Amino acid sequence: MTEETKEQVQPVQQPVQEETTTIYASTNAVPFAAMLIPKKWALIGNVYPLTTIKPDPSLKSPKMDWNKMEWFENDTAQAGIDMEDLKQEVKTLKSKDQESNTKMDQLLQLSVRTNQTLGQLLTDKKQPAVATSTVDKGGAR
Repeated sequence: MTEETKEQVQPVQQPVQEETTTIYASTNAVPFAAMLIPKKWALIGNVYPLTTIKPDPSLKSPKMDWNKMEWFENDTAQAGIDMEDLKQEVKTLKSKDQESNTKMDQLLQLSVRTNQTLGQLLTDKKQPAVATSTVDKGGAR
């Protein structure tokens, strides 16, 4: 005799989807790691080695400075590039400083010449340019 078994299909329960957030880890062994965790776990805050502080996207190899609570660039190649950029910027600033000093010297010399000319004009103004007498004007003798 053949028995037929009827399988009852049970509805599959979907797991409840929890809200997630990204948390970051940073240690000497692992300078940067990002992980998705349930949002309720993120309430632990910033406790070594986990932080909710997002690193600056411009950092190529971020690492957390736990004393300052900020991310910094950990890539030595990038640090070298940054150093060269700084050197170039210092060189440019020194050049601009020299140009400014030259222009200030020229301005100072112009100011001195202007003051000398102005002083001479004021001195000349006090002295009559032409001697006049009462005879020339037809006045009394």
